[in-house]
Amino acid sequence: HSFPTRRSSDLDEKPYSDSWGRFYSAYSPIFDSHGQVTGVVGLDFSAEWYEMQIRQHTMSIGVISILSVLIGAAVMVLITSKLRHKFKELEHGLSALAKNVDELTEEITSNPGYKESLGDGAAPAQIVESEDFDDEIEALGDKINSMQHELERYLLYVHAQAYTDSLTGVGNTNGYQEELKRLNEQITRGEADFCAAVFDIDNLKIVNDQYGHACGDSIIRGAGRAIAGVFGKERTFRIGGDEFIAIPLKMTEEEANAKLLEIEAVIAGFNASPDHPAAVLSLSMGAAAYRPGKDSCFREVFVRADEAMYAAKGEHHRRASVMRVM
Repeated sequence: HSFPTRRSSDLDEKPYSDSWGRFYSAYSPIFDSHGQVTGVVGLDFSAEWYEMQIRQHTMSIGVISILSVLIGAAVMVLITSKLRHKFKELEHGLSALAKNVDELTEEITSNPGYKESLGDGAAPAQIVESEDFDDEIEALGDKINSMQHELERYLLYVHAQAYTDSLTGVGNTNGYQEELKRLNEQITRGEADFCAAVFDIDNLKIVNDQYGHACGDSIIRGAGRAIAGVFGKERTFRIGGDEFIAIPLKMTEEEANAKLLEIEAVIAGFNASPDHPAAVLSLSMGAAAYRPGKDSCFREVFVRADEAMYAAKGEHHRRASVMRVM
């Protein structure tokens, strides 16, 4: 063999054979202090030993690879099995949730008053059951969205019921108290501009005693329609069995009194109607306007309107007494 002339180690790419057997040779140069090659170290090793080492390493790598694949497959089977079990539990949970959503939606939409308030009477569409897990999740999402929409409509309905008088359809005492709070805040800020018109149904107790409460209810409904028809339903409140109040905005006392005359005309038409109940509807009315810089709260305006109403009621009783004498 010829020694390498390169300044680096070298190794035979192929084994050589002699009388001693098959060998690979490796060479490495030796350098002096000046970096010059002064000698070469050579090493021979058995080709059979080297090739056996390669085969053993190759076999070890193959065995490790196979074992890794088998272990990985076993882990995947275990994970898949657990995931399948979890997905099955989730599927049952989704089915139960979907059933609960249906029941809750049905509970909401079964309220007769709520059905009437919808107009179209539309209820959320029923979702067809699916065997596909993704489709089932999508269907449940649609169902929940539908229920959320229904809840929003139902909350609006409940809110309206909480602030609406069930007999007349005008605002109730809850709505009235909310309006008082808002007006008093406006008075504090110096932004208020309103009138208060107070109404009292004359002789309602006598009507109930003589003609029954059904007739009395008709009288109350007629009064509510008359007041709301002139001042607006959103500005009219029933604050007692026979008491109403209207709170128009940006209206002078003179304009409010003119509106009271309109209500009297509406009542005359109500009493003249062939559908009129057995008793006669009569309202005592009084109005007062907010005085900026003088009235410190809504109560002061209400008291003046109430006094005007009682003055009108006294005049009504005086005229009724004169008619009885005549």
